[in-house]
Amino acid sequence: METYKDVKDPEQKGREHFREGLRAMGNESGIPRAKDLFTLAVEEGCTEAMVNLGAIYSQGDQTDKETALSLFMRAAAAEDAVGMRNVGYFHALGIGVPRDKKLAAEWYEKAALKGNARAQCNLGVLYAFGNGVPQNYEKAAYWYKRSAENGYSRGQTNLGVLLIQGKGVEMNPLAAAYWFARSQSPRALYYLARLYLQGEGVPYDADEGWRLMRSSVAGGYSKALVAVAHTVEGTDPERSVDMYRAAAGKGSEEAKKRLAELGIAVPTAKGKQ
Repeated sequence: METYKDVKDPEQKGREHFREGLRAMGNESGIPRAKDLFTLAVEEGCTEAMVNLGAIYSQGDQTDKETALSLFMRAAAAEDAVGMRNVGYFHALGIGVPRDKKLAAEWYEKAALKGNARAQCNLGVLYAFGNGVPQNYEKAAYWYKRSAENGYSRGQTNLGVLLIQGKGVEMNPLAAAYWFARSQSPRALYYLARLYLQGEGVPYDADEGWRLMRSSVAGGYSKALVAVAHTVEGTDPERSVDMYRAAAGKGSEEAKKRLAELGIAVPTAKGKQ
């Protein structure tokens, strides 16, 4: 859920209540106080408070989720891009409403056209996988690039992946390396490591490649965990099993397969990367 850390306009009505609400959010016990303060700011017309108050309500029951959506819709009606993006997010994930990727795409596009980097990336993902819109790698690359240029790490990584795959854009490992280096996410570091290990887009450099791979492992990226586990399996089997288990817990099918081959119980996946 996207929220605000300050008001966009320093003269925004309700800014003082909004900022007090932010300070109250510093600890969990302050959430009820933040809720009250954001409510006061909303009454003064502060769109940022509508978004942040909606994010608080989104953690509640069905009635709270409906309240959250109405607050995001109110912010969206005031041309707030984050409100628009959060409406799309609710529909994409089915939070308090039936899941509807087509409607999510419409809202993501509204926010994307207003320059919201997260929405631009979200829209790119929908085009890449054909969810709610016809699959179109060219459009996916277009929106990833706009997101990347706006500094969003996931957009930078996703653009880099298309550049090494040549999907929607001409294959360009050099440009991919640039965006992976800009992103610095664990997933981006994994792909950048592979480029160094293969000498694609960058000079071959095994030391740098494995340094980056280890950094990706430190960030918990499942494919990096599997890659390093393979390399240490013969010299440090206990460590390799720990990494396979960690990757399997994130949903890695390759890690699950290797654990099964080793006769080791496969943990239940907690989520995928």
